[in-house]
Amino acid sequence: MSPPARGDGVRTVTGSSRCLECSKIILARATARREGRIRTVESLDQALRRHAKSAHS
Repeated sequence: MSPPARGDGVRTVTGSSRCLECSKIILARATARREGRIRTVESLDQALRRHAKSAHS
């Protein structure tokens, strides 16, 4: 995944940056996983793959 353009991303805890859309999907996936919603997690995994393929390829 290529890094977002300057100012368009979210800084992670490790200091790297991630695009805002990726961050939203990852946060939703983590929340669903914590709540035990397995189908939602799988659906968000697919959404993240589709987004990364189209936006970062």
